[in-house]
Amino acid sequence: MIAVKKFVAGNFVWRSGKLEEVGPKEAIRLPVLSQALDYSRTAISGIRITPHFRDAETLLIFCLEDHLQRLLDSCQKLGFEPSATFSDLYSAAIEVVRHNWDLLKGGGYMRAVAYDPRSLVSPQTQGPVEIIIFAGQFGEYLPSGDLRLTFDDILRTGNQGAAKAAANYLGFAQAKRRAQILKVNDVIGITTGLLGRLVIGEGTTSNLFLVIDGKILTAPLEAGVLAGVTRARVIQIARDLGYWVGEKENVGVSLVPLAQEIFLSGTASYVASATHLGVHPLETTVGQKINHVLRDAIAGKILQYQDWNTPVEIAK
Repeated sequence: MIAVKKFVAGNFVWRSGKLEEVGPKEAIRLPVLSQALDYSRTAISGIRITPHFRDAETLLIFCLEDHLQRLLDSCQKLGFEPSATFSDLYSAAIEVVRHNWDLLKGGGYMRAVAYDPRSLVSPQTQGPVEIIIFAGQFGEYLPSGDLRLTFDDILRTGNQGAAKAAANYLGFAQAKRRAQILKVNDVIGITTGLLGRLVIGEGTTSNLFLVIDGKILTAPLEAGVLAGVTRARVIQIARDLGYWVGEKENVGVSLVPLAQEIFLSGTASYVASATHLGVHPLETTVGQKINHVLRDAIAGKILQYQDWNTPVEIAK
């Protein structure tokens, strides 16, 4: 098992249209009374940064366009009026990587956060938000070698997964706490399907897949799971490897005992294969195959998937 590393932020951040040499902790100072703090008017995005496998002067930002577009889509769904355009954010992300090069040259993680700083004593459904982008070192999010799961029922319902909103993660945090008390790493979330049935949803920060008799099943977006950027790439890789992937059907709870494998996917966690569900051991073959291809793609090793990455060269 590897140790899960903490996030270590760089000093250069982008905020409200300009790059600033100030740590993320100092970059935002919100009053106790603010929409972001009091009413969770915040949308977030996390983006992986990886060294190019053969060019030490190039870093690769994984699916930058998709992540930024999802952030703006989340803003629209939540009634946020962003202070920056897609083009602004795209250029800003590249500059944040360049200016934090020494910290990121071994790989890292970028955050883009849209937040409402207004001091209003009422939840608002519409209004302006600021956006900040920062990056830093980040290791493995989930442990490898002994990843244990259990069930939990406090996760997304309905269409909550349509936006990557900070408010959605309150239930995830509660589920993660219960998992830790049970001495496991994450949960299989139980959520409400299209006809009100209890179905499999996702993990606390990752999309979830079952492998049954060589076929891969994952919850449909209509079940309220997050439209994960890595999830979409995992599905593409799995199909390219010849696996059947079903994502347009409800994955009933009764199917879980039939699964030979269970794996999670996310930008922070790559593909993480569970070794146990409770005390019951699981296989890891399919998940590990997909994880190997995904990591190679993120590092720029696979020509077929090169357009997933945005290259950033070191400032000359």
